[in-house]
Amino acid sequence: MILLSAGSILPWGGIESVRFAGAQSGSPGYIDVHMHLDGRYRQQGGESGGPGGRRRPGGPGRGPGGPGGEDGGSIKDYESAAVNLISRMDRMGVAKALIMPPPQKSNQKGGYTYKDLLEVVRKHPDRLALAGGGGELNPMIVGTDSSAVTAAIKAEFEKKAEEIVGDGARAFGEMTALHFSFHEGHPFEQVAADHPLFLLLADIAARYNIPVDLHMEAVLKDRSLPPRPANMSSANPSTIKATIPGFERLLDHNKSAKIVWQHVGWDNTGEMTPDLVRRLLQAHSNLYCAIHESRQILDENGKIREAWMKLITDYPDRFMIGADTFIGIPGKTKSKGPDMFDKTWLMLNQLPPDLAQKIGRTNAARVYGLN
Repeated sequence: MILLSAGSILPWGGIESVRFAGAQSGSPGYIDVHMHLDGRYRQQGGESGGPGGRRRPGGPGRGPGGPGGEDGGSIKDYESAAVNLISRMDRMGVAKALIMPPPQKSNQKGGYTYKDLLEVVRKHPDRLALAGGGGELNPMIVGTDSSAVTAAIKAEFEKKAEEIVGDGARAFGEMTALHFSFHEGHPFEQVAADHPLFLLLADIAARYNIPVDLHMEAVLKDRSLPPRPANMSSANPSTIKATIPGFERLLDHNKSAKIVWQHVGWDNTGEMTPDLVRRLLQAHSNLYCAIHESRQILDENGKIREAWMKLITDYPDRFMIGADTFIGIPGKTKSKGPDMFDKTWLMLNQLPPDLAQKIGRTNAARVYGLN
């Protein structure tokens, strides 16, 4: 049994006296299925932007440009970022974390691929695992009109996907079907979740028994842009297309393909409700959800809202933790957005120990094939 003991969880603030009680008993630690490393900094002139990321309302952005080519004058040091992440993991009782590049467009400034992370994953195989595709497969999907997908494009896509698997990736990620621009200079990305290359990716994922990690805002019908993303960046269009119908077609395409909907509960459209997630979980046995700390899941006192608690309790084998934080190099890279790692993992304190074990470790180990 894994237990966390903590003095108190401060509402939207600090954390007191965190201790991982299970580590000393020999119990395996938790698994975080969605983390990023900010492993680049400028040689001169201050901190690097690193990969562009999600600017949460009320918080700073995570870099100026987003993924795709390296900023001039920057130095890569993913090892120092990895060591920083591992120290954070030790404090929270997290034994292993899945790291990955964010979803990208072609030639996007400041980006990187899973190959930049290979060395640190191979150096720390007991603590870090790899997901790949955000820098290679995602640009192909968002950059290719569904009507323009040819046999040659599919063959190229499949070759890249199999190379990612061959390099030891435990998931295809981070992929996206709808990713808002969170600050000026950060790209907007949308493509149908049943795009032919997404369907092909589902088949490849099923073949190799590894999941697809998908970042996708919930949109039931075509609609005007909600106020929150409208206020974040002018790159977001005035209208957005529905995502849920295509998502369900993706889930139905290959029932053996495990799809992990990332950032569930973090909602920029007002449509990612517990009722919607419940309906999708009921209808699609191959759907899994990764959650992190958010004001949609937690109330103003930092407590899990009743509807979300009931949903997690009703589907104990379908939820995991993905803190979705960029961990950088102390003193060299600037913090990019709210640091959700500690507060996300402290949510497990509110769950019964057996349920915390499933959400914090067992489900992730099974879905991602991790030990």
